[in-house]
Amino acid sequence: MPWPIRKIFAYLLRRDREKVARAVAAVQPLVSNVAHHNVLAVSDLHLGADLRGGDSPERPRTVSAIDRQLAAFLDHHRDERPQGLPWRLVLNGDIIDFVAITLRPAPGEAVSFTLSDEDIVYGLAADEAKTVWKLHKVFERHDVVMTALARFVAAGHSLVFVRGNHDAEVRFEAVQRTFKDLLADRAYPAPGPKREEFSARIEFYDWFYLDPAGLYMEHGHVYDEWSTTDDMLAPRPVRDMQLPISSQAMRYFSNHYLGLDHQFDAETMGLFDFVRLTIRVGNPLAVLRAYLIMVGRVLGPTIRASVRISRRAVVAAGNAFVDGVDPAAERFRLLRAQLDRLAGTPERGATEELLRLLKRPANGSLFDLLQLFYLDQFALVSASAAAATVLLLTHMPLSAKATSLSAVGLAFAGVCALLGSRRDTESHPKLRAAAGRIAQLFRVRYVVMGHSHRAVSETIPETSARYFNLGSWTDAHRDGPLVDGLPHLRVAGGVAELVRWRG
Repeated sequence: MPWPIRKIFAYLLRRDREKVARAVAAVQPLVSNVAHHNVLAVSDLHLGADLRGGDSPERPRTVSAIDRQLAAFLDHHRDERPQGLPWRLVLNGDIIDFVAITLRPAPGEAVSFTLSDEDIVYGLAADEAKTVWKLHKVFERHDVVMTALARFVAAGHSLVFVRGNHDAEVRFEAVQRTFKDLLADRAYPAPGPKREEFSARIEFYDWFYLDPAGLYMEHGHVYDEWSTTDDMLAPRPVRDMQLPISSQAMRYFSNHYLGLDHQFDAETMGLFDFVRLTIRVGNPLAVLRAYLIMVGRVLGPTIRASVRISRRAVVAAGNAFVDGVDPAAERFRLLRAQLDRLAGTPERGATEELLRLLKRPANGSLFDLLQLFYLDQFALVSASAAAATVLLLTHMPLSAKATSLSAVGLAFAGVCALLGSRRDTESHPKLRAAAGRIAQLFRVRYVVMGHSHRAVSETIPETSARYFNLGSWTDAHRDGPLVDGLPHLRVAGGVAELVRWRG
């Protein structure tokens, strides 16, 4: 490498290191490593995922088994206080699965909203009033769990709710108020100081939670382009919420064809896995038609935006600056406010470093979406089949046909392998990479996430910090009785452990 270029690279690297060092120094005071409570954390319970429209609740044996285990887990820790300290239970995202709920109001049921045609076919949209209705149904369906949770908080313990991609609607203020009210009704039905104190021990966080015990906790979906959105830190409250690509695919397709088990396995399934599953489900042509309709719904806005004919995009861009509000500046301000709420005022560099960690949503790239829905491979199969057909119908010597067909086959295999290597939908490596950056930025001892449904406890390279992924409770009873236990994080006496509840 020529000397001037080496000097330029060295300068850029030194500048970036200095910027990160300044950011770390700014955030370091946020975490005191001194806590006045112990910590429990669970993730990905997906409560309400069996509330299906037009049918009896799916798999009641599985759901009720998890309910009993979760209630017993809460009751056990309600009465346990290591070192005399109360627990802080962190619900680390996807605790409620609003996306999977397709149940809708019964005919004649009094509701505060109007059902759209889409609501009738696909389940209620991510609207504030409709989500409040769903939340009532979740509390009714999982009354055993919610009553145990109320007993837990009433005993003096506290609750932190960090939203994920399946319960993003928890950001609505009405949803937060309803959650607190429904929980308080189970402990202190009458108004009074005890009910107010109870509600004050319940907090909600949009993105992440920093605990004084040296823990950084978030769901992790913001590092998965298929599960994050542009409005995660919306400039102002909204009445209906933008759904990420993965949730749109669930609403318009998976909820109706894949069932509970395969919805959570979708990111690791290949094209032929989906084909085999489609054949098992029933009429392949009907499933294919529904799949293509879903793809059209998801791809449509991106295609229109890419050719710059989307009137809605123009209107949205204009609305974004109503009253002089700059969306980028407002996202920055909201993140600063969240950091300040947690412990102290960070410098600008720390906030910028955090915002850089966010993934760009996949709906900003047409190619990414084509890959997600296997349309690139469908196109490759179609083109290869067409080329082979033309070769077979062309008048040429048999040896020439064989050579040409072999070339088509080799080209198909090579391009297929290339496209497969570019398809990056598994969330686990992305979360691990983000955890390393977060540990360096915040100087915390523990980084805790969920989202991937893969329970993990490992040291973060080049740091003394540890990365935990809380896994999921939804998989525990898939193959019969509970064997491995239900994963959760337990922090007592300053020591964090990923342990399993076995009842």
